[in-house]
Amino acid sequence: CYTVASTYADCESLPSGVLCGTPSNQAGLIGVSLLETVGGTVFTAGGVVTFQAAVVDHTGSPVADATVHLTVDGPSPTTLVSNPSGADGVATASWVTRRRGPNRTLAGVYTATVTDVVLAGSVWDGVPASASLTIQ
Repeated sequence: CYTVASTYADCESLPSGVLCGTPSNQAGLIGVSLLETVGGTVFTAGGVVTFQAAVVDHTGSPVADATVHLTVDGPSPTTLVSNPSGADGVATASWVTRRRGPNRTLAGVYTATVTDVVLAGSVWDGVPASASLTIQ
């Protein structure tokens, strides 16, 4: 709840009555409350980096069947899409890094960021959860 008043030059209006409201567009909003890597934050090129995302609704309850889209920024950027979240709201995405070859994963610091959460009838809340990791 809040009151509204206005000031212009030396003139100030009287406060309005108390205004209260509840956003009506909260139902159907989903997001990621936590994004983390499984097994630590330091990985070796040639291995698999697994991300876990906790998908929740506007009340914080787990959401099943949602997919999470990630960008991984760093020396060898990539994009990932998770498997559908389970009843516990957890969705996982795996990044298969490469040790050799022209598409090898370069060593350095990376940041994975949620860029979308998709579920029919729902809308991503736009909050970009992120997780940092290092590839050696």
